[in-house]
Amino acid sequence: MRFRLAGLVAILVLAGVATGVATEPSSVGAARATGCKSKSGLSVVKNGPRTKKRVAITFDDGPSPGTNRLLSVLKANDVKATFFPMGNKLRRRAGVVRRAVREGHEFQNHSHTHADLGSGGSQATAEMQKATTAIRNATGFTPCVFRPPFDSVGGDLTRRARALGLRTVTADVNPQDYDNPPAGDIVSRVLDGTRPGSIIVMHDGQADGDGSRPNTTAAVPTIIKRLKARGYRFVTVTKILGYGRTSR
Repeated sequence: MRFRLAGLVAILVLAGVATGVATEPSSVGAARATGCKSKSGLSVVKNGPRTKKRVAITFDDGPSPGTNRLLSVLKANDVKATFFPMGNKLRRRAGVVRRAVREGHEFQNHSHTHADLGSGGSQATAEMQKATTAIRNATGFTPCVFRPPFDSVGGDLTRRARALGLRTVTADVNPQDYDNPPAGDIVSRVLDGTRPGSIIVMHDGQADGDGSRPNTTAAVPTIIKRLKARGYRFVTVTKILGYGRTSR
């Protein structure tokens, strides 16, 4: 029995090396993602490949008092989302952040205070660094994607993001739920705009306060149901863009 167990451990270790995933020696299968690694390419990306019926659903500006409800909706529909939180909100919502990570969702960089960083400069670097640190402290995961607040982008900003290991990613479907339209309007706008490879941006919080987005949460079940009926599969932003994970 001892020799059989030793052989099994050796096989698992070799498998980890072959796939680029390291396993912790004290516990086989304890390897976990601690960050992601983006590919080189366009300065700003707003969608994934158009060849597969996959979409990424994303939520900005949280976490908020309503994020727990949104997580319940996502769990009930077996969908993994990508959250672009404000870094300065993460500590006050530590419990909901831990739940989101536990349920398989992804957190990426959206700045620390939702400042307009389009002109770049040292403030942009500081905002992105603070947000990455806040995400790492809250989730154990180091992001590799940056979504600029207000979709305000410039060459200096994208270069500074790259220097921090962040690829600038926006979205190609935006139902403008930040204006608080009825849930039915949000559904229609998302369904009308979605194509294979789409990245959908919605909001689970408010940039200028701690409010929730109940109309967005109410729209999500129908969006998921209708897109699944059309043959779409939901994945995270890193998956739709083909980015690798770093593990330990």
